[in-house]
Amino acid sequence: MNSEILTVGDTRCVRPFDGDELSETSSLRDHPSMRSMLDEFVERLRDNRNVWAVYATEDHWGITVWTYVDSNDRKDRSPVYAAEWLLLSRYPEVVFDFNVLLSPAGSEQFEAGSLDYLYTR
Repeated sequence: MNSEILTVGDTRCVRPFDGDELSETSSLRDHPSMRSMLDEFVERLRDNRNVWAVYATEDHWGITVWTYVDSNDRKDRSPVYAAEWLLLSRYPEVVFDFNVLLSPAGSEQFEAGSLDYLYTR
């Protein structure tokens, strides 16, 4: 089985599915806490005035991260992508699902009880 990712312009990136991604061995119990990993992520973005929120959830398979950015300028979003790559390279055993949302600051209401991690400016 293969997992297929469609990117802008319908460029295809196919990665073999190894089956381990959903197994017990990919759990986060042997890794640094989600909070410490995301604190590191947020620390890299704290000076970017256009990043106004980061929130995340943790499941049995990995960590899903949403970063809210109040700019559609590539220069403002590039530090977010660099911070994502840093986490991916520092913690290759952790499955991350990063999402960058272009949204005006303050337009989202967060229900803290449903989130495992929340940072707002």
